[in-house]
Amino acid sequence: MKKYLLLFLILPTLLFSLEIKEGELALFQKESAKYLSFDGYFRFQYFYRDNFDLNAWNKDAISGKIYGSSQYLPTLNEIQKGKTLDESTISYNTRFRFSPILNIGEYVQSVFTLDVFDNTLFGTDVKGDKLAVKEGYASLKTPFGKVKIGRVATNWGLGIFRNDGKSTQANYGTYIDQLYFETNPIEVLLPNFKASLSYEVSGSFPGQNPSSYSSSLNYNREDLDDKTEWVLTVKDEMDSDKRDEFLKKGDNLFEWGLFASYSSRDNIYQTLNTSTGEAVDNYNSDDYSAYTLDAFLSFYVGRFFSIKSEFVWITGDENGDSFNKWGGVIETNLSFLANTLKFGIDGGVASGDDDYDVYNPVFNGTSLSSGNFRFAPDYQVDLIFLRQIGILTDLFYVKPHITYNIHPTITLDFWGVYTQALKEKATFGRDTHLGLEFDLQVQYVTSDGINFGIATGIFIPGKGMDWLGSNKERDSDTTSDDNKDFEAKTAYSISSFLIIKF
Repeated sequence: MKKYLLLFLILPTLLFSLEIKEGELALFQKESAKYLSFDGYFRFQYFYRDNFDLNAWNKDAISGKIYGSSQYLPTLNEIQKGKTLDESTISYNTRFRFSPILNIGEYVQSVFTLDVFDNTLFGTDVKGDKLAVKEGYASLKTPFGKVKIGRVATNWGLGIFRNDGKSTQANYGTYIDQLYFETNPIEVLLPNFKASLSYEVSGSFPGQNPSSYSSSLNYNREDLDDKTEWVLTVKDEMDSDKRDEFLKKGDNLFEWGLFASYSSRDNIYQTLNTSTGEAVDNYNSDDYSAYTLDAFLSFYVGRFFSIKSEFVWITGDENGDSFNKWGGVIETNLSFLANTLKFGIDGGVASGDDDYDVYNPVFNGTSLSSGNFRFAPDYQVDLIFLRQIGILTDLFYVKPHITYNIHPTITLDFWGVYTQALKEKATFGRDTHLGLEFDLQVQYVTSDGINFGIATGIFIPGKGMDWLGSNKERDSDTTSDDNKDFEAKTAYSISSFLIIKF
């Protein structure tokens, strides 16, 4: 009996002590947040892909190389059995993103973004280094504005040109080494106005190490192969969390921004292999310079209607050849039934080069022409064609879409995308009709950061995705294997994802 009495005496003391510890823990968390905060997510993805090679490919009899109109190669089983079946594949991948912010006093921050097992495919060797440091910079608040120094995830407008990849569905991101200064000299009149000036460097190679003690002490052996860029921006734009709260009140909002830059490079560094197999350094004259203008406009009528747009124009010269390229998008959204039903029509266009032939990269190994405007890969339009099979350049698309919030935690999305090339030469099938896609997605999202979704899509290719062979002619009479025509077949996918945010 005494031991039970002793337990009753000790229990309240333990509970009181626990309560104090929980209070101390909350206080500790509150105080520590002043110095260190972080967010990120764990992401698991599943993909079932059927006929992503479109069955529009052939194998060269001499070299054994596979040629086709899709970026996806046929399965090895399909190659061995010929075109007797349309093979499907299943794959899984994971990513753990960790983004800590270290606050050093009231005016200095260190920001990092690290990806562990960055989209690592299940079943692959994970013994190597799977930690990718994507972003790392120091931010300093001054009486005149904010300064950033380091590698920064950069976003502008709707993200068709510079996309920071912060979305949980993104895979790439635009990361740039820069010296950046941002200020608001008219904060009293326009609290959301910001002006910035940055100096950016990319392509700094080769790096040489003068010390035998540390392999990390590198210096830039050659400056002329660096691409440098001066960027000036002005914008009047709310932060996303403030915008949501503002629009809930039913107020109207107009946002805008203008991006202007000048970039240049003198040489291109290449490593060549001599007949002895020895690597030698080589610098080819490049004489590259370009001017870029990028503007975005957004207008909101409360949460009832929005129209957003971004347009980019780049003009320049490379080795005496001038180029002009441009692209743009428009996104619309109309809400009904207390914001539970939304629909709209989006559209986008990306310019090409009149002298560019889409077959050249396949047979000659050349890259996209300097006159081809290409959307940032993290600006996602659909599930199959523009995201995985094709390249968003030298074409336009139209995308009607519907979103229905079945429940506060369940969202249903449906969209269709029609894609057409700007000219026949930009297609493998020498036809401007690229295809039609229908996608459906269901998501479950909770307030504590859990997001689970299932999506399915079907892409019906047009004649523009047919494969015409090395002679680039439809219905040719040749019997040569590498000149045979192959009609593109329908592709289908099922995917799912689990995202846990923290």
